[in-house]
Amino acid sequence: MLKKSDFISINNLNKKTAEIFAIVGGIFLCLIIFIVCANVFTRKIYLPIPGDVEIVELIICVTIFFFLPYCQITKSNIKIIIFSKLFPEKLNRLLDLFGIIFFTIFAILLAWRMFLGGIDFYNYNDSTMVLNIPRFIFFFPITASLIVLISTCFLEIYSYVYDYYDR
Repeated sequence: MLKKSDFISINNLNKKTAEIFAIVGGIFLCLIIFIVCANVFTRKIYLPIPGDVEIVELIICVTIFFFLPYCQITKSNIKIIIFSKLFPEKLNRLLDLFGIIFFTIFAILLAWRMFLGGIDFYNYNDSTMVLNIPRFIFFFPITASLIVLISTCFLEIYSYVYDYYDR
């Protein structure tokens, strides 16, 4: 069992990592906006950006996954509370715990398959059609983000079990 001070320092490190991933995701989102706007403008002057759809497609995949750890830490994921308002607090905490456990299992499976998918894309030299960008490059940042998400979920499960968060 961790001491509360150790748990807090590990949790703070995890929060900082998730914030960095979210900031990078925000930068990627701005890049996507810039590419789309530039493409709209350049198409008006008959100079479209080649491979713009490929670039946006690949970057948006990474961007979505980069926001997941931060959403989990800030509890900003979608949660249906219509019926849970009727339940007692202990039951709601138990349902939250089961939800986090399920989400952790899902994130582990997703990270595992993303990692293996990246290896497959590398082995088969798969690349995009127009720009020939290797696709495997984008799998590994997604896997890193999922690892941060998994650590976030494990810290939340640990905090629920040992009641480290002040509620």
